Amino acid sequence: MDIRPETLATWFLRSLSPEPQPRRAAEASLSSSAELPGFSTALLQLVAAPAVDDQIRLAAAVYFKNHLRFRWAPYAYDTASAISAPEKELIKTHLVAFMLNAPPRLVDSLRRAAAADDYHTVNGLLGAATSLFSKFRISFDNNALRLDLKYCLDGFAAPLLEIFLNTSRLISSNVTGPPETLRPLFESLRLCSEIFHSLNSIELPEII
Repeated sequence: MDIRPETLATWFLRSLSPEPQPRRAAEASLSSSAELPGFSTALLQLVAAPAVDDQIRLAAAVYFKNHLRFRWAPYAYDTASAISAPEKELIKTHLVAFMLNAPPRLVDSLRRAAAADDYHTVNGLLGAATSLFSKFRISFDNNALRLDLKYCLDGFAAPLLEIFLNTSRLISSNVTGPPETLRPLFESLRLCSEIFHSLNSIELPEII
């Protein structure tokens, strides 16, 4: 079965439905297709597709992050369903190339969600960015990688600082608040710190 980004987009749209039947059917389709070769790269293509609705891309980005967490050997939870070595190489080869199409819309969506104090969306977007930028921790230093890093810093360093400072202010003003209010705020700071670490893995950039 050939997994196409268009098919995935339909499933992710249905997975956001408030109606349980189409949502469960879409979730089942995604779960069964995750076992197939090519699923990871099709998922990455969908995340980077500029014409796809932001909601769908966000859902795909979060799914992509979790998919890699559970299936990227040697850390896969089930080695029988781990991503194959050739597909892993494709992901590593194309990850930044796909990522370079994403930051403008990713940043716009992140700023809108932060302005609305919508930390469910903020943390979903930061989680996607964490997965994307983690490449800089594991890649060998070279000129091409530094160009990619500069592009990412130019587009993402300033909004990352905005989110971090705004979240810190919200925590300071809600220190006596209930755990369910504070938990997503601290999760946001954790994700910001992970991204900060990725963007500083090669050297301390001038902008930072």
